[in-house]
Amino acid sequence: MKNLWKFVQKYYEIIGYSVLTILLFCACFFPVFAWIVAGYIVIFALLLHKEVKMIGLLLYLNCFYVLFNYQSLFGLTLDIVIVGFLIATVFVLYLVRVVKREYKLNWKTLVPIGSFLIYVVLPFHECYWIDFFAMVFFFVILYIVFEERKQIDFRYLVRIFVGGIIISCIFALFRNVSPLLSEKIQLHGYNYGELSFQGLSFHQNTLSGLITLAICAILTLKYKDKISIWELLLTFIPLFIFGYLTLSRAFIFTVFAGMIVFALFYLVKRKLKALLMIGILSVIICSVGGIFSDITRIYIKRVAEEEVYPLETQSFNVKINPVNLDYNFYNQSEDWQAAVWSGQIRFDPGRNDLRELYLIDWSSSNETMWLGRGISRPLIGQMSSHNLLVQELWKHGIVGYIFYALIILGSINWKKLKSLLRYLPILIMLTPYLMKTLVEQCLYDYIELILIITAGSFLGQKETSENKLINNEVEPGEK
Repeated sequence: MKNLWKFVQKYYEIIGYSVLTILLFCACFFPVFAWIVAGYIVIFALLLHKEVKMIGLLLYLNCFYVLFNYQSLFGLTLDIVIVGFLIATVFVLYLVRVVKREYKLNWKTLVPIGSFLIYVVLPFHECYWIDFFAMVFFFVILYIVFEERKQIDFRYLVRIFVGGIIISCIFALFRNVSPLLSEKIQLHGYNYGELSFQGLSFHQNTLSGLITLAICAILTLKYKDKISIWELLLTFIPLFIFGYLTLSRAFIFTVFAGMIVFALFYLVKRKLKALLMIGILSVIICSVGGIFSDITRIYIKRVAEEEVYPLETQSFNVKINPVNLDYNFYNQSEDWQAAVWSGQIRFDPGRNDLRELYLIDWSSSNETMWLGRGISRPLIGQMSSHNLLVQELWKHGIVGYIFYALIILGSINWKKLKSLLRYLPILIMLTPYLMKTLVEQCLYDYIELILIITAGSFLGQKETSENKLINNEVEPGEK
């Protein structure tokens, strides 16, 4: 009995996540299990008891967001209730540790945090409380990351996140036999029949963005030699396959960008071993492209040919020409245009024209240029700008951008300017992220930023003597 108790104490996280995964799988078929999962999370979170481990649980549950989104409790969807409980628990634990003086209040931390609060409150003229809650969620996590800069276990968070994505995608393979996934979850896909794959997400672009981040996080761990090549391959292969099946051109380009940046840094560090590993990853990518030849042909067609989608609009009996935006928009009645600006009707003229509409609306007055439209302003034509930089400028304005920059600059220890070179490999994750923001607006940008910020703190950590020996190890054939 004692041996069993020791085993449970040692592997309680593995056991806990295994039980959680089984319950999540049951929730794919029986809605009542979503409520059972919610109750189980309360108990499991209290057992984890550490802030960083609860952040890992949030990352894991994020991959199964769909399973809770259709359940309602007092007017709130169940996913919001679960996240609210976890965030509240994290914050209470942090306050308890501050009172016990386990954490020191770092007044320099208040610079980026204060900037963030202003950044949140600035567009409060158009702010609904749910959106504000989402901002506070990121604020709490950001605060914990800054305060625990040297204690963040980036490898732990990445493993939890990667495991969640892979398991979520495996669950999605049961979509055709699951009454819940096939009936209650509405999917939006490209017109390529059954070839596209979405995982347990609402759109391929959401899934592909999360997978891109996961792949680049794994490469970042490998750069620091925190995982073996076998772990890299066992996670890279399924992630790349699932991402490849989303038919997202942005996924291909951004993953390649991350691999190229990784190769440049890792070649300097490990030379021949880096060449071997890069070659293996290239062979895997080519093999996946050959096995899924139908998918590959679609990618080639989408990259080589400019696609013309039928222009989407609603109401007002408007005649649409899919070539001429000026005719489609400015030649319509003022009532119709006003309905598009206010987000009352759907209007999708294409990404370039959507960005143009957002920039026009942003520059319509000095107030909107400086303060933005607000974080809860209805989307123009019910469509995002498909460009995170434009979208955030439209929401927060120039002043919001300035405070956002202060958040980033305030997180840097300027007294140790020379050590900033250690942070340079963050480009392995940051380059694909920035590339993706130019063509998409991912639904989970806060999740991506959490991992990017923790990666920065991880890369900034000094290596132990053991790691230095590993990194200075001479490879066979190297001088």
